Amino acid sequence: MILCSSATAQEYADLPQKAVIIAEEPFGDTFVAETAPLATPSSLALIMYTLGSTGVPKGVMLEHGTLSTSIYTSPFSSVRPQTEDPPHAFLLAGIRRQRGRYLHHLDFGCVYLCADRRWLPQPSVDDDEGVAIESAILTPSVLELLPPDDCGTLYTLMTGGKMSKKALIHEWAPRVCLLNAYGPTEASITTAVTDRQSMDAEPHGIGHNSTGWHWIIRRVDNGRIHTVPDGCVGEIAIVGHSLVRGYFGNNALTEKHFVDVPELAGGPVSGRVYLTGDLGRDNVDGTIHVVGRKDRIVKVNGIRVDPSESEYQLRQLGGIVASSVVDWIHGNIQIAAFVEVEKGNGDQLPDGGLIASSSADAAFHVGCQAAHASLRGLLPPRNIPTLFVPSRESRTPTRTRSISNY
Repeated sequence: MILCSSATAQEYADLPQKAVIIAEEPFGDTFVAETAPLATPSSLALIMYTLGSTGVPKGVMLEHGTLSTSIYTSPFSSVRPQTEDPPHAFLLAGIRRQRGRYLHHLDFGCVYLCADRRWLPQPSVDDDEGVAIESAILTPSVLELLPPDDCGTLYTLMTGGKMSKKALIHEWAPRVCLLNAYGPTEASITTAVTDRQSMDAEPHGIGHNSTGWHWIIRRVDNGRIHTVPDGCVGEIAIVGHSLVRGYFGNNALTEKHFVDVPELAGGPVSGRVYLTGDLGRDNVDGTIHVVGRKDRIVKVNGIRVDPSESEYQLRQLGGIVASSVVDWIHGNIQIAAFVEVEKGNGDQLPDGGLIASSSADAAFHVGCQAAHASLRGLLPPRNIPTLFVPSRESRTPTRTRSISNY
């Protein structure tokens, strides 16, 4: 959908997107005063729902002050039109948290092309209707569908939503102005962005602070927070005016992730801090490097999955899968259950000696099939292991063989 005035509506008549004309004088002063009381910076602007590790959507409450800060300081303001004719087009595909992308770019004006399933099978950065796409924000998963040699008029490409890959950076960096963004919904989407990436840039680099301050911390048992030494790994905490109010209807979760740090009180920002759960470190050049997660959450096809939930349900089922360990299989983009079928001192064997291939008999397959069927009624599809691996110990091996695939 494109919002436009009656004077510009004809320019978009041939586009597949619907053009909605906004009246030049829709309301009088009296109407606005009576129906739209002025909002304060602490007034609730919107609730954005994001999938948590449990698969249950969490409502994140953004206030007007938070929203305004996010738009004003956003790195997306650097994604500007390069030409005026044809109209600047901005492509959005594969990003769940679309609110920020719309507002940031409509702030300076553009045509939005929101990709749908009809676009994905034969992707191209040149729209069929003749609109030159100059800027795009894509997840790495969607970017992999695009042929780099067909970048056309694309000038600025920003990746986000999940960790990028070296192969993508190597392919796209010479062709476009490639940026990488980082930020959780709880801090109004984007809090850091890289400079233009070179071919040898690291996927784990998220650049400099943009909306907020990234603080590498260690939290001790009594709850106190300490700064880790430069270059050391700690949890990434975010401080600044872009932090949201909290989670809608979930005070316990809000108190867990949003904490007050007395040492910061009285400074330029409040002492309220958001604990991301991501691990990272500061580089000597002032940029930030993401190492991984504090918890075991992984992303499978762009969706956050907590393997411990699958392990809990497998323990409840009992039987052959009672001691299973669940983890993500890199490369296969699947989660696997490593089923302990016999005891062994795997540390003294090649490759840990964890894969018990000889134990993958008929009883093993029947037990795994029954467990897989039971999990369908207990977990979302993304949390259900599709691989069951016979193992000598309840831990994840470095390689897999004799995998039972469902």
